[in-house]
Amino acid sequence: MFFCRENPKNILARYREPAVAAFSVSMWNEQLNLSVAASVKAAYPDCLVVFGGPHVPHDPADYFAANPFIDVAVRGEGEQTFVEVLRRALTSRDFSGIAWRDPSGRCVRNPEERDQPRDLDLFPSPYLEGLFDPILRENTGLSFQAIVETNRGCPFPCTFCFWGMGGLSRKYRFMGMDR
Repeated sequence: MFFCRENPKNILARYREPAVAAFSVSMWNEQLNLSVAASVKAAYPDCLVVFGGPHVPHDPADYFAANPFIDVAVRGEGEQTFVEVLRRALTSRDFSGIAWRDPSGRCVRNPEERDQPRDLDLFPSPYLEGLFDPILRENTGLSFQAIVETNRGCPFPCTFCFWGMGGLSRKYRFMGMDR
């Protein structure tokens, strides 16, 4: 897991024949992710490049056209969809039901939104699972900020906000109080 902003060449040097390169894209890291993803695809053409996160458009046809190295765009919440993408990558590379680049190069988009679970406690917490513990131990000279998600959803249809963009749930869902 790469968590520091680095020169794209240094990031690419860490890869050794990757099968999948996954990028969580927000507005503050999109350009870095695009640069690294383009380099990964150029060096490893068979690598499946997956983009997800709040900055991936819900209708990614133009995004795919502008970025021919992206193979799959996960729209909305990605925990379950990404698992499905990995499973399909092992067998067929047919990603019907999500947004993907088919063998001809065109963007194929499922217009229907995927159901999202009401119980957010189904998803493990990287904090509670200790995923970040080695990073904290090995990087004592860095300052970190914890981003804790307690709920998902919003009742307002604001088009400038990730939650209000077309198709996302307008219903609140929460993490359990014990968690």
